[in-house]
Amino acid sequence: MPCPDKCLGHWLCVFILFLTAFLAYFFKKDYPEILHSRYIPAVMTVRSIEVVSRYCCDPDCACDEVGGLNLPSCKSLDALAESLSPMACYKNSSQCPPSGAAAGCNNGKNYYACGSYGCEYSSCSGQQIQQQLCQLECDICYFVPYTLEFLDRHKRSWNFTSNPFLGFNIESANAFKAAHPVNSTIVAYYKPSNPRIVLFTIDFRARNWGILVIFGFPLFVAAAVLTQYALASILKEFSPALVQIDLHLNIALWIGIIWPFIILLPILKIGYVKPDGKKALKVLIPLLTAFGWLPLIFYRLQQLEWSKIGSTMLAFIFFFVPLGVILPCMLVLVNSSTTSMSIGIFVGALLFALLVFLTASWRQILTFRIYF
Repeated sequence: MPCPDKCLGHWLCVFILFLTAFLAYFFKKDYPEILHSRYIPAVMTVRSIEVVSRYCCDPDCACDEVGGLNLPSCKSLDALAESLSPMACYKNSSQCPPSGAAAGCNNGKNYYACGSYGCEYSSCSGQQIQQQLCQLECDICYFVPYTLEFLDRHKRSWNFTSNPFLGFNIESANAFKAAHPVNSTIVAYYKPSNPRIVLFTIDFRARNWGILVIFGFPLFVAAAVLTQYALASILKEFSPALVQIDLHLNIALWIGIIWPFIILLPILKIGYVKPDGKKALKVLIPLLTAFGWLPLIFYRLQQLEWSKIGSTMLAFIFFFVPLGVILPCMLVLVNSSTTSMSIGIFVGALLFALLVFLTASWRQILTFRIYF
């Protein structure tokens, strides 16, 4: 098999692998954040709030096997202990969680290796411990349940109840209660289709989107290589004279069309982007477009027998400056849609004049050509 075909197969595998990873991670982590960004903000009033103490228990397992002991499962013993009240325990010791030998329980299978942590179990089956001896340990922990009341966009009243865990320090629970007294207000976000679902923050997590970029960069490189191979093959088959501009066309395709108009423009139009992010996108979209088409325009000018310096200056003056500099600045500084449209028409006229100039033959512009 020829080397290009081998390389193509490798890049195709890379593309499929990272596309799968990209989509899986996007719909698992990032897409829910996009849905959350559509939640509607509302001023919510605290109607009730209290500090509630209860038991939080965890099994403490050692390097011992259950053997012939008949012990309850740690899961059932944990559920029983956490249903008890510390206040009832204070008044009646029979209402306290089990302790000592009574707190022994069978944790069932241990999915760690039999020899992990220096432990050796005679009841090992393969790499799993079948009967693990544990001691249930319980501490008093604190929750602060509270109820919020708010009006949705249709002026209908709703109640939302939350029960956050405040740890094992009662001072933290009391501080949270003091910060949210009855009749105080907070800003939260409710789901438009179901106002009973409320979130207290809808900010995007930089870590999640950073990981998505890590998956996206190899995907972009692989896709660019594959389109480069496809363009070269198509031009070689149907227009051999244009094979030398396959790279220029690929740059124009990705940097001049796909990234600014298929990826970034929808984000600007329908995405929930903060004002600073919208300003950055208004600069980035025309700037990327200018960079993407610049190599192709520079090549066309050289084909018209302009020197490298002359081609560079002409491309920057008639294309890059109006599209990559003037238009982004005006889109950011001017908020009026009418003014922005006028600027777009003006820049479009300049670009149309450049297009006519580039498509003209060298004989037609011979008298205006400058050599540097």
